[in-house]
Amino acid sequence: MQENTLKIKKPQSKSEQKSTQQDSNPGQQQQQKSIVGMENRSEKEEHKRYLFLGDYVDRGPFSIEVITLLFALHLLYPDKVSLLRGNHESRPVNMQYGFYFECSRRFSPNLYESFQYAFYCMPVCAVVGKRIICMHGGISED
Repeated sequence: MQENTLKIKKPQSKSEQKSTQQDSNPGQQQQQKSIVGMENRSEKEEHKRYLFLGDYVDRGPFSIEVITLLFALHLLYPDKVSLLRGNHESRPVNMQYGFYFECSRRFSPNLYESFQYAFYCMPVCAVVGKRIICMHGGISED
């Protein structure tokens, strides 16, 4: 079994400090794009890193777009964007709050299963600079 803790080095300067984002909502897509550099960035912002704490889905009709954008940003900027698993990144919560139905209705149940595998592989907590532990507040028993 893989370790479920993400280890993040301590920022070297104030400009490298990490920002945390809680509960990503569909209306925050533009904010998420500008945070990590898809929009114009100043030199001061070049060194920022971001840690998202979970709950990327089940927040409205654009959950697929939100999680796909965040996965893409993590792939493009692996040293700047980190994603943790929240309680909405689990099968029981997805079935109850609508992510399964969104995937099935718009695409197929196979897409939902692919997301479940990706969620299962996500770390549940991060340790920043060997001093600060970060995690979502409501991890389910799944």
